[in-house]
Amino acid sequence: MVKSLNKKISSYLNIMIKAIIFDMDGLMIDSEPFHLQAINIVINKLGYHLYRKDCKEYIGLSDKDTFQKIIKRFNLSIAVKELVNQKNIAYRKILKKHVHP
Repeated sequence: MVKSLNKKISSYLNIMIKAIIFDMDGLMIDSEPFHLQAINIVINKLGYHLYRKDCKEYIGLSDKDTFQKIIKRFNLSIAVKELVNQKNIAYRKILKKHVHP
């Protein structure tokens, strides 16, 4: 039995692991403030602003779901996809400036 177990362990060790990715928000960085900042960059252009205290309902939602709620909240007439695209651009700029490997 031990010999069989050693063979299994050896075969697992011979597998080359190329990458392990964790995509759990808050694991490596607290990105919520960056998401809020990016959302505000987008909606400030439309004359609106979200404060941190107002964002509990958006935490954990996808960008699409977040902007659907924002569009409803502020009665905006703009496509969700357009807001998501603008937010992603802003978010990448923020990360480039504040997050370093």
